[in-house]
Amino acid sequence: MNNKSALFVDLPGSKYKQVTDIFSSVRPDLVIVKEKSALIVELTICHETNLRSSKLYKENKYKDLNNFKTGIIADHDLVLTTCELSVLGFLQFDNSAYQNLSIPTFDDDIINSIARTVIQLSFDIYIHRDIENV
Repeated sequence: MNNKSALFVDLPGSKYKQVTDIFSSVRPDLVIVKEKSALIVELTICHETNLRSSKLYKENKYKDLNNFKTGIIADHDLVLTTCELSVLGFLQFDNSAYQNLSIPTFDDDIINSIARTVIQLSFDIYIHRDIENV
């Protein structure tokens, strides 16, 4: 991020700025604030058969996001985009929201790293499915 943009995340206790500073009652995953715009990125890991329904669910969940802005971004335009990643590593997202705000898009290395991580974690969940937490 350059000095003209700010990153807000939904990771309580982290070193990053928190989405709770810019939204009340809702907690989108990631927000990039740049000039008078805020790009909201909602991330979802789902099964391949649920890519479309997951996207629609998140778009509906955040359709009234303007009603929850705090004073920090009260006069900012909001742009919502979703990013769905399947348990087999298929990625669905729209780069145009990033490009319209002159924010660099995900490059192939980042996309591949995210896909590998999701596949590995999905596999770990699968192989440990019969182990009870003690």
